[in-house]
Amino acid sequence: MMNNQAREYLYFYNQTSLAFLTKVKKFARTILKEEMGIEFKKTRFYFRGHTYPLSFVVFEDIKQLGFYDPSYYRIGLNKALMYKATDQQIKDILRHELAHMYTAIIHGSSVSAHGQEFREICQKFGWSENVSAATLQLNTNLDFGLKDDGSNSDESSKIIAKVQKILRLAASSNEHESQVATAKANQLLLEHNLKGLRDHTHSEDDDFETYLKTVAWAPRFNTKLQTIYEILGHFYVRPIINKSKQGAYLEVIGERTNVLLAEYIAAFLDRELDRLWQLTKLQNPKLKGQKAKNSFLRGVAKGHETKIRQQKSHLHTQQSKENQMALNRIERALELHVNRVYKGLSYTTSQYSDDKLARSLGEKKGEQLSINPALKNQSKMKKLLGMSFGG
Repeated sequence: MMNNQAREYLYFYNQTSLAFLTKVKKFARTILKEEMGIEFKKTRFYFRGHTYPLSFVVFEDIKQLGFYDPSYYRIGLNKALMYKATDQQIKDILRHELAHMYTAIIHGSSVSAHGQEFREICQKFGWSENVSAATLQLNTNLDFGLKDDGSNSDESSKIIAKVQKILRLAASSNEHESQVATAKANQLLLEHNLKGLRDHTHSEDDDFETYLKTVAWAPRFNTKLQTIYEILGHFYVRPIINKSKQGAYLEVIGERTNVLLAEYIAAFLDRELDRLWQLTKLQNPKLKGQKAKNSFLRGVAKGHETKIRQQKSHLHTQQSKENQMALNRIERALELHVNRVYKGLSYTTSQYSDDKLARSLGEKKGEQLSINPALKNQSKMKKLLGMSFGG
């Protein structure tokens, strides 16, 4: 199963982070070879007759300096380290996370994160308490614009709050009021994305920022995950479904505001799709089995797509061709975001045999679906100088 904690992070990409990760890989290669006796070439390391993948990412967080995700042999380093940490501090964080990796390979994932096995491995390689203690003193806070109460004060959060307020109005039982609110939310997001395009050329040479976040996960690929994928594609992000031995997980890639909003929407849909299915079954007792449920969910995705297309078409007729040109530019920018993270990404489609009644009922629900995501519960967070490395 994918590490739940690692799944919470917001991954960050730009030219600076890619250059930083190049340096990090060099540090890691040296530590693995000279201190741990492990050969690391390109993206794989060799240990006891086996080869393992090893990748590195940059993420945002106000408390965690780094993490190791054993499901994907992935080491994450905090974005702030690019600007605030010395090379020695970065190397110590890498040693700490590589010790987690070594512990997981030797002892499995059931041992305590910073227990005896972990400490013994740090001692085995002669690493100091700075490495094994899981704390590090930096000169400044890793706040990323967060207030003392943990709420986000940056422009991204302000836009999200406005969109969420409008989307709550979109849940109105008054059809005209609902359509107007949904159109307003779409227009606000469109204007925000256009501002981003004006601030950056979004060319291969432009240092625009790309964000990635995992917003849904399942032990195996299912139609519910696919339905959320289809709906999120209408919110200026590029959803990606990745499959592995650990399960299937839905990521979204794009500009920061859109990615964070997509996270809220995915959480709402995860609950709402189940609620709609249970309600529809009560109203239609003939609906039974997984085929009916899957057909219903595919219908919801199709119905919601029809609704969005009608709203966008109405918007375009009101505001000439400018919005369509803007949407085309946003689509091109999204492709650059995706190519930065996943080069040569391929897409596949599948054919299904649907339960016609369930599909039809799902489409009707999809046309009526109003996205009304609730804000996350944000507990009070303190700005700490002593930051945790992570498990």
